[in-house]
Amino acid sequence: MIQQQLKIGASSLLLAATSLMTPAVFAFDYSVSGFVRQEMAYKINNQQNPNNANGNTVNDKPVRNIALDDTGACLLLDGLALISQLQGNTVPGSCIGGTLPEMIVRDGLDQENDWNVFATRVEIDTNLNVTDNITGLIKIRGYFQPDIYEDYGETDIFTVNNHGNEATYLSISDDNFMIDIPSLYFDYAKGPLWIRFGNQQIAWGEALFFRVADVANGLDLRRHLIFDFGSEEYADERLASPGVRGSYTFGGAWEFEVFA
Repeated sequence: MIQQQLKIGASSLLLAATSLMTPAVFAFDYSVSGFVRQEMAYKINNQQNPNNANGNTVNDKPVRNIALDDTGACLLLDGLALISQLQGNTVPGSCIGGTLPEMIVRDGLDQENDWNVFATRVEIDTNLNVTDNITGLIKIRGYFQPDIYEDYGETDIFTVNNHGNEATYLSISDDNFMIDIPSLYFDYAKGPLWIRFGNQQIAWGEALFFRVADVANGLDLRRHLIFDFGSEEYADERLASPGVRGSYTFGGAWEFEVFA
């Protein structure tokens, strides 16, 4: 009996020592979610889009030649009147504005478009759980708008002249697509303290459809204008930037928050 108890006690001590010598297991969890959405707007009547050249309201309609109303039309430039130069007159000091037609007609453009919007939107979110106190998020989004219009040139929808033709440092765009990373940050939370470090969008205030104190980041209106999907609010417009944001809660009723 005594010998058996000693063996059990020795085995317990050996198991405890082995567990102390075993390194702690590092848990790293992640989850990936996202969506692919097709956004389409089809023309339901015979009228052309007034925002396109072929939908201009003055097409095929006589309008007054406003050059006749310009008091500076007969001013001399290098000895020739401005209107005279436009008309090809080379007689110094002459003005042939009186020969210009009183009414002019802009020819109607014949391109017709059935689709006003035919865009594909993609978003991929990767949530990271490093420890109980550290989490992270990586968001990648893309927008593709093919040139389906019968227009009058090669349309450049997304390229901007900033940061090497990009709106942010973590984006790439071309005539008909754009891809960016609006979120690439880590959060640290312990008790009343919370800190976020990395590329992020900073919005102060809580409201749907309206920007309250949301002035930390500028807006990129290439994917949306001012009317968005309610669930997305302005997150799809707000330009992310590298930063640090933190808050501390006092007594559960007051919160002190800063960002840089």
